[in-house]
Amino acid sequence: MKALKRKTRLRVGQDVKVFFLDHAESDAVSNCIVVGTIVKVERCYIIVRCW
Repeated sequence: MKALKRKTRLRVGQDVKVFFLDHAESDAVSNCIVVGTIVKVERCYIIVRCW
């Protein structure tokens, strides 16, 4: 999974759009955008709950 490179500060509870390229779990979806809410922020990655 590629990390989001943004200058803005990511906060828990913030709504984000996540863009997947060649999503590993789905062969049918090569490009998709999902919207989710950040539930945890780590140094190298974020955890997003999708809706």
